[in-house]
Amino acid sequence: HDLVRRTGACMLCAEIPQRPPEYKRIPVNPGQLREYPPHNNSAGRRVLNVWFLSERLWNATLRRERASGKRYEFLVWVRDDAYWVADIPRPSALMEGREAARTMWSLSCRRWGGVNDRVMMMGR
Repeated sequence: HDLVRRTGACMLCAEIPQRPPEYKRIPVNPGQLREYPPHNNSAGRRVLNVWFLSERLWNATLRRERASGKRYEFLVWVRDDAYWVADIPRPSALMEGREAARTMWSLSCRRWGGVNDRVMMMGR
């Protein structure tokens, strides 16, 4: 945590609940998550859990921004099961493009047609 603080960054973590949240109603939408429909597939429900946790982290980020009076320009998402085999790109190099604030980068390991959510870096 000290190294993160010295760079001017902030680390936020989300605790994974022992039991997943109870969803009162899971909508059936054939256009989204068609490979793992959450209303009848446990993998799809796990995807919803990841989205739930990412929403909690985002809300914690907004609270931290309000409390500190600072606005973050760059966010890094790292899952706890990420395995590092090489250096990641420097965020400063990723932020040089004109649309960097509206761009998300993810690692391209095991391409399967989706977004690899183990490590993502994104501008605001």
